Amino acid sequence: MKRLTGACIAFALLSALAPYVALLPGEAWGSAIIALHFALLAASVVATVGYTPTPKATRWVLGAAAVAYCAAALSPPFTSNDVYRYLWDGHSVLSGVDPWKTRPLASSITDWPAPPDNRGIASLYPPGAMAVFALAALAGPSLGLWVWKLIVLGAALAVVFLVSQQLRGTAQARWLPLVALCPLLVIEAGVGAHLDVLSALSLVLALRALRRGAFVTAGVFLGTGGLLKLLPLAALLPVAAAFGLRAGSRAALGALATLAGGYALALGFGLAPLGSLAQFMGQWRFGTPVALVDRLAGAGPALLTSAVLFTALCAWSFVRARRAGAEAGLAFALAAPLVASPVAFPWYLAPLAATTATGPTALSLTWVALAPLTYEVVGTYQRSGEFTPALWPLWVSFAALAVAALVDLLGPLRKLEAPNP
Repeated sequence: MKRLTGACIAFALLSALAPYVALLPGEAWGSAIIALHFALLAASVVATVGYTPTPKATRWVLGAAAVAYCAAALSPPFTSNDVYRYLWDGHSVLSGVDPWKTRPLASSITDWPAPPDNRGIASLYPPGAMAVFALAALAGPSLGLWVWKLIVLGAALAVVFLVSQQLRGTAQARWLPLVALCPLLVIEAGVGAHLDVLSALSLVLALRALRRGAFVTAGVFLGTGGLLKLLPLAALLPVAAAFGLRAGSRAALGALATLAGGYALALGFGLAPLGSLAQFMGQWRFGTPVALVDRLAGAGPALLTSAVLFTALCAWSFVRARRAGAEAGLAFALAAPLVASPVAFPWYLAPLAATTATGPTALSLTWVALAPLTYEVVGTYQRSGEFTPALWPLWVSFAALAVAALVDLLGPLRKLEAPNP
């Protein structure tokens, strides 16, 4: 118990350093946030090793998580400028300007500060995200940022609470610190205040519904996640594999109906919600094996790599879900579009991180642990104004991921999986 309490206290105190990291010179932000992440990771590992699912131990873990998230949320969002784009897009909607058609550079809006970067690109966020952005933007330029941070903070704490409830009384209960004290989630929710935390919440809610056999409701939550960020929709594959075609069809119907309703509503207001996603995917190369192959060998080999990895992970997800349940295949389903994409910033992994306790795999744990290495580029960007990421974080991350995939293939972690319901 002493090991656990010490680790929980250390995790909370380290998280409270995030606002002070923001006070460092900009060129030091990349290395400082990486160092903070790995210090938090060490505390999290110690807490996980020392945790047993007793009421007292659980209170320590949940209390440390609450303090850590709240302390980190006091930091300005120095790891990226996404929050400012969220609020700009939300204010555009409120002002009657279509953010999916209008670039900030060409916008007529003068009563709101333009986002610091990517001003020449129209928005790419789905309609549900735009609605939440608009809600935060109602508070105005001064308070909108903190309203948004409160929304994301509430979603992060809800994820921790729901996961703790979901794990109670199960074989996976001892893995609660993997989510509650996850450094990636603390940094992406507390510091970066990224939208992906809300999509992680929708995924956790869907898993909760699945455990009750409420497949349509689970689909609605996945569709809601798709209206925020597309990644939660990948969960439909292991759901169909684990529960059968009929249950999978009900979940898919709930998801598609929710998606269709959200996009129809946006189109009904005269908006064009497809935005610049295709342009974004065509221009950016960052944080994935495909990005590494593209930089080393060009677009052709990168496209082939993307197809092979996506197909392999989808097949792996299907097989694991059929054998051991939806949660056993979920990590591979979520990893498939992330690994096969040309771009995956660390915050894209928030839904994956939120599932590491209910269906732990070497692949998901390794990527969640190492993805923040790519924050190396933050210091370079602050120093030169150019987005020029180094290759070494990709080499380190994906060498480790290859080993992790081999571990999963050989099966030592399968004993951690939930039995097929």
